[in-house]
Amino acid sequence: MQFKWYWFFWWFDILTHFVGGVVVALGLLFWYIKYGSVKRSITKKEVFVISTLGVLVVGVLWELFEFLVGGSNFAESGFTADSISDLFTDIAGGAFVYVIISFIHGRKS
Repeated sequence: MQFKWYWFFWWFDILTHFVGGVVVALGLLFWYIKYGSVKRSITKKEVFVISTLGVLVVGVLWELFEFLVGGSNFAESGFTADSISDLFTDIAGGAFVYVIISFIHGRKS
């Protein structure tokens, strides 16, 4: 925010949400494997659900946080479109993690 990159580079918001989706998906998968009750290999379905739905939940919570701290406003033009775009970009980051893990898992078989 200090350097106003969100205003100078139109694509910066897309990049941050995509990378955020990747980081959240990897973090959730790590937590699920390390601290969850998984005593077996994680399935592709579990990877998909955690990396997409988990990211969606965190993304919705982030959008609510932005609204509550005054970072965004329902009255702003484009608020809804921007929030939906942010959520889809978050999910794209989570789906990217799923694709990469599926590709790596497929090559090991």
